[in-house]
Amino acid sequence: MIKQRHSFKYAVKTSDMDFNNRISPFAVLDLFQEAAVMHATKLGFSHANMLKRGLFWIMSRVSVEIIQSPSVWDELTVETWPLKPKAIEARRETEIKNADGKVIIRGTSRWCLVDVKARTIARLGNDEVKIFTGFDENEAFAGGALKVDYDVSRTLESVKYVSAMSDLDINMHVNNVVYARYALNMLSESEIKQGIKGVHINYTKELMPGKEITLQSYREESGEAKTIKIRGVLDTDTIFKAQVDLL
Repeated sequence: MIKQRHSFKYAVKTSDMDFNNRISPFAVLDLFQEAAVMHATKLGFSHANMLKRGLFWIMSRVSVEIIQSPSVWDELTVETWPLKPKAIEARRETEIKNADGKVIIRGTSRWCLVDVKARTIARLGNDEVKIFTGFDENEAFAGGALKVDYDVSRTLESVKYVSAMSDLDINMHVNNVVYARYALNMLSESEIKQGIKGVHINYTKELMPGKEITLQSYREESGEAKTIKIRGVLDTDTIFKAQVDLL
């Protein structure tokens, strides 16, 4: 028997929208994160329970497609389910539907367990593999989260930013959703006005507060398609890479 997906209702707030009156990718990623946390807790893998085992969850990749932006006060249904996990990663699919049941936003994310003391990736245990197996195997985002490539030689813009205490989450590092803000701050006003249809982020190293990172970016165009590539660098280490697809 296929296990049930987890879903909940959500009313779009004014703070979820950007100045273009479209839902912000930051708000979408926040919903994806909340859906994952809620479902993991329901399945017995809450943050508190995992800490007892000396572990916590991190997101290593995420891809989001905004098919159609909702409006303020629209009631949405957020639905999520895991796919069959691998040895060191668990994949989670998420769809957001409007009041008519139409999928307007979809995405996928890759999650890993981290050892609290060693701060290294841990293998999924038998409990995780057993619980996360047997759900609906349909992909919301075909092929999984995009691997973002960044060509350093094409960098056109560099901006310094110091990670702040307000960027941190319960794991005492910069929260994965905050990186979307870092990436989106590299876009121009005209690019945001054009509209964002996709965001892809690869997380490679955790970032602590008070660290000065360099945000770098360049643009790619193919026909009418325009993409912004972004990466965050601390000293010589790449902290994250992102790709933003415009309408």
